[in-house]
Amino acid sequence: MKSRRLLLAIVCLLGSEGILAVAATAQSRDAAVRSTSFGGTSASKRETSTAGTAIVGTIDEKLVTASTNSPRGLHLLLRTHQGVVDASLGSYLASDVKESLAVGLQVTITGATQSFNGQSCFLVHELTIGGRQIAIRNEKGFLIHAPKPAVARVRQNQTVIHSDNQ
Repeated sequence: MKSRRLLLAIVCLLGSEGILAVAATAQSRDAAVRSTSFGGTSASKRETSTAGTAIVGTIDEKLVTASTNSPRGLHLLLRTHQGVVDASLGSYLASDVKESLAVGLQVTITGATQSFNGQSCFLVHELTIGGRQIAIRNEKGFLIHAPKPAVARVRQNQTVIHSDNQ
């Protein structure tokens, strides 16, 4: 009698683990589909065009966007032979690089064009200004954080008094 109950309990446990595994797999597939969206909305769609494209253009405008329809951060509107290109530089660009980007300056960008909710945007992987190459994104397309400037820290003198009284 006890062995039958034990066998029945084991079968029930194994059966429920199988059902839970199937449910977990279904949830992870849904999560993987949702994780490809941009800006955290499930309605966003991203389409990749070409990778490794180089574009030479003149800066028409600098703007910062916080829209969910395009990548957040600094964008350059570049005038090229093919028309105006919206180039996304992200939000981690070093301040000296941001300051050097002036309207009318000719730059070369390398990266890939992507579509976010039907709007085309060029994700810059590398920016070249006057021969200086600046890495914006790594080989997987993630933004590279600008190194923080070295800050001189002054340490206050601390006097420690030891006593022999114990």
